[in-house]
Amino acid sequence: MKTTDNPTVSVLMICYNQQEYVGQAIRSVMRQKTTFPVELIIHDDCSTDGTGEVCMQYARRYPESIRYVRNEKNVGLEENFIRAYHLARGKYIAICEGDDYWLGRKKLQRQVRVMEAHPEYAICFHRTLNYYMHDGSKSLTARERPAVTTLYDLARKNYISNVSCLYRKQPFELPAWMSQVRTYDYAMHLLNACYGKIVFLPQVMAVYRIHGRSVWSESGAEKRYQIAMKVRECVMLHLADTHPEVAAILREKYLDNAQALLRYYRAQENRDGFDSVLREVQHYFPGFTAGDVGDALPSGGSPFRAFLSSARRQLSKWLPLPGRRI
Repeated sequence: MKTTDNPTVSVLMICYNQQEYVGQAIRSVMRQKTTFPVELIIHDDCSTDGTGEVCMQYARRYPESIRYVRNEKNVGLEENFIRAYHLARGKYIAICEGDDYWLGRKKLQRQVRVMEAHPEYAICFHRTLNYYMHDGSKSLTARERPAVTTLYDLARKNYISNVSCLYRKQPFELPAWMSQVRTYDYAMHLLNACYGKIVFLPQVMAVYRIHGRSVWSESGAEKRYQIAMKVRECVMLHLADTHPEVAAILREKYLDNAQALLRYYRAQENRDGFDSVLREVQHYFPGFTAGDVGDALPSGGSPFRAFLSSARRQLSKWLPLPGRRI
């Protein structure tokens, strides 16, 4: 991997208490074969296990490529990302959190080649393998998707795995609300997609670990709806003047998650929670009442498809995890 004081790509690796995984994550970045210079910024959120020692070993081995920074105190996922982002010097930014890793040696080369050839693209992402740590099962993100999508598509659903994305470092300051959203990745995808199209590569080039310490898996239904509402609220307000049609889509999705949370509170007979969320919704939808909440929507998925998905997950436990020797 080429190195220089003027990198083409800055790889951001935020980590906290990931001693058993971070070495593999670092190696997967350092083994990239590129024709351009790359820097790896490791931002450690004051880990209390051996994460720091592992990172320092690699930083000493590759001083020209790795910049290791350790917070003096724990600041949380969002602020740790913001600090790492501000250190990036590259034309492009890629993400590999400390418990994920990349597959293959040409991931960055492929993505940068596409982005250089198409200045109209703001983000490039690819398929990933999801590895469910609790039972060893695996799944792949969808292959059948449009090659090129837009901000409007992304506003309806976040289909970009953070470990797969490469985006241009755009000339905008991170908004103050960035430190308030747990799903900083979705917020960053939306902000970057304001500057161009999104291109998809069908190759599987990363592994995303899903375990008890991830944002989603550590959160119950209540917390997930709250997280989903918050990021959409922040971005829809941010884009209200510059991209009103996108803000309108996010507003609808905010309401969808709010209604799901209201149904959850109603089922739990949590009157205080219900009333609190209802007041939040009425701030953006003044005519909305408790009678508009409705019943839970049908899942829409066929039982047979659900059975096939479950069967594939069970069979996947017997398949070796790619990249184990990285």
